Amino acid sequence: MPQSITSVNDDLGMHVTQSVKQKIMKGEFVELHTLLNKQTDIDAQESRVLFTNGQLTLKPANTIKITTIDTWLDAFFIYMSIYLSAHIDQTHSLIKYIANVKVGASRVSGGLGWREYDRQFRLKRAKDNSISWDKIDPELWLLYITPNTNSVYKNSQVSSKFCYEYNNKGSCRMQNCQYQHQCLKCQNKHPAIHCPDKQAAQRTSSSRAFQAPF
Repeated sequence: MPQSITSVNDDLGMHVTQSVKQKIMKGEFVELHTLLNKQTDIDAQESRVLFTNGQLTLKPANTIKITTIDTWLDAFFIYMSIYLSAHIDQTHSLIKYIANVKVGASRVSGGLGWREYDRQFRLKRAKDNSISWDKIDPELWLLYITPNTNSVYKNSQVSSKFCYEYNNKGSCRMQNCQYQHQCLKCQNKHPAIHCPDKQAAQRTSSSRAFQAPF
């Protein structure tokens, strides 16, 4: 059934389910792209064919992907509006976090390292909510923002399809992870930290100073 257009007076998170809102307010991890309001006109949506239990079914495809800083901001503002409803004291810290990610995006030419920095930061904070939003995580900044063309963690359109948690830690805690569990360096079925060629691709932290945004 056709629905009315989204009004500028509507709450940013009005389309988000209560269960997802509860997860955000509790500090649990959610994928930001799932917060974006999808088109409601079924004729305008792409669909994919699924074969389930011997039957073919059509399922609308999620066509919204975060590939630009503007789309990320659209999603994060929704996340922020929900999170702050339970943690209003974190307003200043979240504003600073947005500024940090924007700086990261300006330093990653043509890549999506800034997006992976945000994702990994929020994964880490979901495990330890004492981590401050407004503080840069040096390890993640080095892995995903600091330029290093010889590293297996280089920020490129190609490497962004791989799961960084799997490659960095050897395992991934996410169920139905949307990223590939393959080595960033050789694309074989093992994490980058266990790659036979990992010595050639180790981070050059001893020779490259950490670049903080401010």
